[in-house]
Amino acid sequence: MISTFTALLAAHLLADFVFQTEWLVARKGKLKYLSLHVLLVAIAAALAIGAQTLVAAFAIGVIAATHMSLDYVKLHHLGNKLLAFALDQFGHLVVVLGIAFCIPTLMTTGWWAALPGDAQLAYYAGLTLVSGLIVAVPLGGILIKKLVEGLPSPPPPAQGVTAPTSIVGMAKGGQYIGWLERSLTFLFVLTGRYEAVGFLLTAKSILRFGDIRNSNDRHIQEYIIIGTMLSFGWGFVAAVLTVKALAYWGLS
Repeated sequence: MISTFTALLAAHLLADFVFQTEWLVARKGKLKYLSLHVLLVAIAAALAIGAQTLVAAFAIGVIAATHMSLDYVKLHHLGNKLLAFALDQFGHLVVVLGIAFCIPTLMTTGWWAALPGDAQLAYYAGLTLVSGLIVAVPLGGILIKKLVEGLPSPPPPAQGVTAPTSIVGMAKGGQYIGWLERSLTFLFVLTGRYEAVGFLLTAKSILRFGDIRNSNDRHIQEYIIIGTMLSFGWGFVAAVLTVKALAYWGLS
């Protein structure tokens, strides 16, 4: 069961957060692009389990059908808010868990079962590592963005007070910074260098907060602090859980 769940979870995460590009996300409201996304989901699942039996084909059909339904409901009825994102991902997770529970020996019917024992453990450990990294970095970025979007907007400046000048930064600079800090946090935790996470957090704090001194920028300070704590916290928790999961496959 654990092997089936590991493979299908990795396939889902790859299909939803790696293979699903921004170009595809922007067009997924149309049925043909949604169908393309679901096709990628099915291909990823088939490759992950090494599908070569009717039982595997049935499992992939269930994954494709439910993925199509859940994504359609989210796109056309739930919107693009945090709750919709959480419900959609929870639904996909339930499907993966359900298949792993109902067909626990699914991986024994695929071509990966022909690998030697050590190679199979390495395969599942690799899937676990990939899953943890996706959860920490791209999935974490989407989740944190939706969380901070729900924060209150800054109050208008008081009468006679000039609003702070907006500084234009690099396009998607914040996204890349978030990816980098969570990737480094993930790496440091996996290698047992917990003190390096503290050093990274301190360096990020100095770089991001050092130039904000005007009391009128308090809302910006709080916004950045919340985003930074969420980013590091998410990356740290994802890495710790990945270490625990890797230990199951004999790695730590």
